[in-house]
Amino acid sequence: MVASALSTLAEAEEMNKSSKRLHFENTHFNTGNWEYVKIIITRAVTKVLQYLQTNTRYHFPEELGVLMVSSQTPTVITGALKDGQPINLVIRPADGKKVHVYYGAEFKALLQENTEFWIQNGDDVPELLTIGKILQYTETEIILCIQIG
Repeated sequence: MVASALSTLAEAEEMNKSSKRLHFENTHFNTGNWEYVKIIITRAVTKVLQYLQTNTRYHFPEELGVLMVSSQTPTVITGALKDGQPINLVIRPADGKKVHVYYGAEFKALLQENTEFWIQNGDDVPELLTIGKILQYTETEIILCIQIG
């Protein structure tokens, strides 16, 4: 609290209420929506992989293709290399200026240091979503740090 010039818990709570925070939500889709979601996921994954294949820093083994993408979690890609080092990719559509993190495997992959989070909205060039961009887009000013382990 000292670093942010707050002196009481009440002040911190009030500041937190006025600050936008990033929330992850479990999203439930009806059958029609789920078909649409599968289409935009396929589009986002295809466009991001095509984009990255034009970048000499990334290397995708021939067997990567669709074979390395799990049918249960089609947005988590393993087996790629960046600058010669193994890397995982989490790829999500960003239609409507929203990114829904849906699969548990996405959260698990994003906890690893060698994972990049890519988004694609259907129109623009795919974008690497960094923690700085997440903070900027969500206008987040406070991150609650919890010691794990």
